[in-house]
Amino acid sequence: MEELTPNMPRYRTLVLAIYDPRWFMEVLDRLKARRIPYSLYYTPDNIPYYSIFYTDYKYFIDQVAERKDLEIIYDPEHQPLVLEKAILRTRLKETYNEIIVGVDPGPSPYIIVLGDSEILEMKRLNPKASLTKEIERIKQEYPYRTLKVRIGQCHNGWRIAYTLKKAERDVAVEIVDETKTTPKNGTGEIIERIKNMLKPYRNKDAYAALSIALRKGIEVIT
Repeated sequence: MEELTPNMPRYRTLVLAIYDPRWFMEVLDRLKARRIPYSLYYTPDNIPYYSIFYTDYKYFIDQVAERKDLEIIYDPEHQPLVLEKAILRTRLKETYNEIIVGVDPGPSPYIIVLGDSEILEMKRLNPKASLTKEIERIKQEYPYRTLKVRIGQCHNGWRIAYTLKKAERDVAVEIVDETKTTPKNGTGEIIERIKNMLKPYRNKDAYAALSIALRKGIEVIT
């Protein structure tokens, strides 16, 4: 994390100035899914001081040229990685220290992606989808220092872990004991944490994937 300069806030506003309508809608969907606050650009005067100004249009950059307090993130190619860097800059960060992918295996695996303990995304994979390709996408879309994939041992977990490790030798792959990763009636610190992070709390597979991501496993070596 960088050193604060005088009067600079600890969290900076993300201001969107996106010209392309399709990319604009996709960015909004991504931000809303993660409950990330943002503002829309109208005029240079309405931008909060020290904001992160994310745009895909050179004309907008020219309009705010006199606002030396702004940090401009220019993304004409509409790359998720550049958008993620803009999000990180609102927190005065350049990258995630650690990204952990939790995988609840089975016929249709469920994955959850954590970046420094924040949920970045969660989804169910198509039965024919390749976990290796999904990890490659994650590597391309998120800046990180270390990446770890934790896979539940049940069902075909060992086979998935071995196949992934052979394809992604630079990624740490772990097998995790799935005992008590699927929610039942009860309380506890981890249950409360899941409820707060996954509202509404209805998806047992998401809970299991998150619990797997939060547990240290046995590293797979090939």
